[in-house]
Amino acid sequence: MHLRDYIETEEKYGHSAKEYKEKKIAVAEETLKILGHIKDPENYYRRRRKTVEAKYPKYKYLITRYADGSTSLNGDFVAYGNGWVGRESEKDPREGYFEFVAGRFVQAESPCKTDTDRLLAELDAYHAELNHAYKRAESDSDRDFERLGMLLLKENLFSWWD
Repeated sequence: MHLRDYIETEEKYGHSAKEYKEKKIAVAEETLKILGHIKDPENYYRRRRKTVEAKYPKYKYLITRYADGSTSLNGDFVAYGNGWVGRESEKDPREGYFEFVAGRFVQAESPCKTDTDRLLAELDAYHAELNHAYKRAESDSDRDFERLGMLLLKENLFSWWD
């Protein structure tokens, strides 16, 4: 709140030269923006993940429900024909074309092996891009913390509270 008040006061009553005043306000606004990002660290990952997910079909998860009430998400699947194409994510994962029979995924003969292989390759690309996106999100977060600490706060903190 103090930084927002500082910006508002500087805009209304600041008497510095125009370029200097605008620079002070821009630095304070950048600091607020970074503080907003840091306030919700998961947003770094959500934003990057959202970009990747927009390029691919909406994958569904195989949800396993246990007797104790807990659940587990296993694998990624996309609807294809009368079944699903995807890969389980267990110790010994199955991949390919599946049909849902008696409440279970049963591996079946694919109506088109070429399409199944294409969808599995797309799934691999999706996971590779997600992995890259997570690494970029970590880099974004590290860069924000470095910028905030080394440049913005170190150089400006005392002038904001004088």
